[in-house]
Amino acid sequence: MAEGKTGKSAGKGRPGGAARKNAATLEARIIDAALALAAKRPWGEVTLADIAAKAGVGLGELVAAFPSRLNIISAVMARIDAKVLDGLDPDLAAEPVRERLLDILISRFEALAPHKAAVRSIARFLAHEPEAALALRRAVLRSQAAMLAGAGVETYGPGGAARALGLAFVYRQGLRVWLEDDDPGMARTMAEIDRRLRDGERVLGRLAGIGGAARIARSLCSALLERRRKTAGTDSGGAPAA
Repeated sequence: MAEGKTGKSAGKGRPGGAARKNAATLEARIIDAALALAAKRPWGEVTLADIAAKAGVGLGELVAAFPSRLNIISAVMARIDAKVLDGLDPDLAAEPVRERLLDILISRFEALAPHKAAVRSIARFLAHEPEAALALRRAVLRSQAAMLAGAGVETYGPGGAARALGLAFVYRQGLRVWLEDDDPGMARTMAEIDRRLRDGERVLGRLAGIGGAARIARSLCSALLERRRKTAGTDSGGAPAA
């Protein structure tokens, strides 16, 4: 009897695993279809129905998995997060934090390289849709917190939130350069990220101490707002596209 129960329980477990696998496969097909369409035409013109048709799934299935195109963009970020973190070089642990972050962000752009046209399309859309860019803020910060964690940097509490905000700014500036950088070695992109990380180190050094996290957050927010004012209408991306 015990054997029968065990077998029955195991039988119950298998369909659950199969369902999860099927859901993951469905989501992957939808993400791939969305990226393929974004690479061919402006993201603002791509509808959920278009994506469903490209993926070969019903619109109801797609909406159940991703209620909006912003959910799909968030899923693209999560996919890239996983790819970068799964491919981390163990030897990075011996490097200074700035070098670790530089390597991780460059690895992110390498992972995005096959989808550069799609990322450009999405970035252009977000540049002219501030509400959509704002709605992605949580996903962006979660993504950059994952990159910090990969570099062994503390992400908890106000200090962690400030670091994620700062890295999001660095990444956004790097993304703007990367979208125009045709060099396979990404020399311009690497130089921009390195410069921004060095600037960040100096800011952190000046603001360290009691209450430093709050001052860091205020300083970064001020820098972001100032940058947005200066580049309003000319920027190539309101929020990182992936």
